Amino acid sequence: RNIGTVSDTQTVTFATPSGEVTTRSLSLDATDSKTVPMSRLSAPSDPGNYTYEVSTDHDTHQQQLRVLQGASFGVNITDTSVEDTSFAVVATIKNRGDFEDTQPIEFSVDGTETETQQITVPAGAQRSITFTHDTGSRSFTADVSVETQQPDIATTRISQAAIHNGPRTATI
Repeated sequence: RNIGTVSDTQTVTFATPSGEVTTRSLSLDATDSKTVPMSRLSAPSDPGNYTYEVSTDHDTHQQQLRVLQGASFGVNITDTSVEDTSFAVVATIKNRGDFEDTQPIEFSVDGTETETQQITVPAGAQRSITFTHDTGSRSFTADVSVETQQPDIATTRISQAAIHNGPRTATI
């Protein structure tokens, strides 16, 4: 925008955070304004804050651009429990991104996927999810894993031994 009272021609310079610079010559009548297209400049893809700069012979303006992190789920197994022939696994899913998202979480036992649950986690938050599995036996060892779409995976081994004390006898 020409804030002066006379026509003028100046060079407009656009600089990116990566050091790319584009210039255009621009002529404006008094009090006129114009949108100036710049050639395609690459935008940063890594999350963070970036400063762009537009300058003329008489003025410089900086503008911040914030590149957000897409949803990125991480997983940790936070608890396990065993009861009779079955076990439960509690996993905590953390969204390390800047957007809420819903993703499938896969539960596998001994390398075979046994269940998938959808979970929605807000940006920067975490949610717990519980998976259960019946082994059909009171004595078992199972290698379990919980996996996100990224993929991030957490594993653990769950074991239970059936202990028999032998026959009970009573003395009279």
